[in-house]
Parts: sequence; C-alpha cells; structure tokens
Amino acid sequence: MKNYLAVITVFAALFIMVPCVTFLGGPPENVKTPEGNSSSSVSVDKLTFKILDEETGQVTEMSERDFVIGAVCAEMPAEYHEEAIKAQAVAAHTYGMYQRGRELKDPTPELKGAHLSNDSTKYQAFFTKEQAQAFYGDKFEEYYAKIEKAVDEVLDKIIVYDDQPIAAAFHSMSGGKTEKASVVWGNDVPYLEPVESPADTTAPDFLSTATFTSEELKTRLTAVRAELTLPEDKAKWFTGWERSDSGTVTKVTVGNETFTGLELRAALGLRSACFEVKNEGDTFTFTVKGYGHGVGLSQYGANQMAQEGKTYDEILKYYYTGVDIVDA
Repeated sequence: MKNYLAVITVFAALFIMVPCVTFLGGPPENVKTPEGNSSSSVSVDKLTFKILDEETGQVTEMSERDFVIGAVCAEMPAEYHEEAIKAQAVAAHTYGMYQRGRELKDPTPELKGAHLSNDSTKYQAFFTKEQAQAFYGDKFEEYYAKIEKAVDEVLDKIIVYDDQPIAAAFHSMSGGKTEKASVVWGNDVPYLEPVESPADTTAPDFLSTATFTSEELKTRLTAVRAELTLPEDKAKWFTGWERSDSGTVTKVTVGNETFTGLELRAALGLRSACFEVKNEGDTFTFTVKGYGHGVGLSQYGANQMAQEGKTYDEILKYYYTGVDIVDA
C-alpha cells in the first residue's frame, strides 16, 4: 500500500490539468480532445513513434514496443495486477495509433514532426528506460520485467470502434462512475460513455481535501477571472451548483461569475472536478472525489476487476462502450 501511494503521488502531474486525452493517468489527463470517430486507420506493421521531449526540444524515434513500455511505466503503478497492466498497454498503444494518425493527417507545428510529446497535460506520459530506472529505484529490474512481459503479451492488440483506433482516454480513479466525454471535452464520443466503477470509492486516497483562506481563494480565482467580485457574506460565494450524472461539477456561480468544475479544478489544483465546498468562517474546504478527468478507463477500477479475475480485454470492453479488440 505504501508503494501504491508513493506512485500515485508522483503521478499527480498527470492529472492536475485537464488533458487535451490520457491520456493518457492519465494522457488521459492524456489525449487531444476527441472529436468523435475522426481518426484515420493506420497499419502498425513496423511502425515507429516519434516523441518530442518538451525539456530538450529533441524528437526521438522508437519502436512500437519501446513506446508502449515507456507509456505504461509512466502511466500505471507497476504494483497493479498484470491484467490491468495489459489493459493499460493496449490503451496506450491504441492512443499512440490514434494520435499518430491525427498528426500524419494534420500535423501540429509545436510537435516539430513528432506524433506526440511527453507533456502529460496534453498527451500521454512517457518514460525512457533511464527515467523508469530512476523512478523505480531498487525495484527497477522487477517492475520493468513485469511491464515488459505484459506489453509483449498484448503488443499485437489495439482497441477499435467502427474499425478505427479509439481515443483511449484513461484516468486514475473516477468518483464512482466514469464521465461522459462531452462533459469534459464538449464532444460526444460513442465509446466514451459513463459506466459504474464502484471499486474506485474504496481506493485509499479516493477522497482528498484542499483548504484555502478566503484571501487565498480570491487571489486564485481573480487570476483567471479579473472581473470577479465576491459578496461580503462568504456563505454566498458559491451558489447555483449543477452536476453531471457522474458527479462532475458542470456549472457553479462564484460571486458574479460562472465557472465550470474543470475551470475551478485547474485554478485550485484539485484532483478532480467532482467536489463539494464547505465554508467555515474565513476558511473554504474542498472535498474532492476521485483523481483525473474521469473519462474512459479507470486505472484503479481496472486493477480491482483484474484482481476479481477479469481479463484485460474484458476490462477494456467494460470501460470503452461498443469497442472491439483486434490484431494491430
């Protein structure tokens, strides 16, 4: 349990910002905003993936295998069940295919010819072998071998909808029910529909809190809404709450301004947009459920399903609606 919590803490950067997926946990927070079934079909025979390192500005080309291993190392706790890791591997591979197809069709200038970058707030996260070794420390040999084995067993599989690779969004854990794509990205995606994920509520860090003084809160909110004014009565700062069926805050009035839960999550650094606020005197406490945008595969839920005997393909077909698992 201690190792699990340590890994989740390190993965925080993958889920603080809403990804433009996981998406990849995360990037997620991990794919370009899905636009329905708009990706182009691409053969994966002898494919390579090009990754832009945001720190160095260098583009590295690598094999499918190295790409998927690096993505899984960065996105899922290695302590998880092997079937959950396989599910993550197929999702990561599929997202890579989806994103590669998009870039071949309509390149993003900022990517400098790469298919995606290692910026987990926009794309799927990625570790080089050296980064994985530094991250895992004394457990590197054990964990890397475990991930290699899982990846090798499913490297020939991807997830498709209408014969196209899907935008395989994923997150750490939902608020108990995964979220609809349109709530997060504004577009309906037929395979990214809400499903119950009750195991998420049993995660050791399912609930989190963030506390702010009124001045701290005002400073953070006016940084994104300069015209914000707040009433003297602090109990009336937050009104007019609206939520999705999955619990995501879709709209809330703060003073004279209206925010989405996603906007507040980003402004306040909350773990998800599924939250409640309690005011006591000069203090505001946000109680947050889950971790991540909540769309697609729940990593914690996948691990629980695997522990209950579900296979990777059963897990994927549960979290992604109406998809098929096919040979790449």
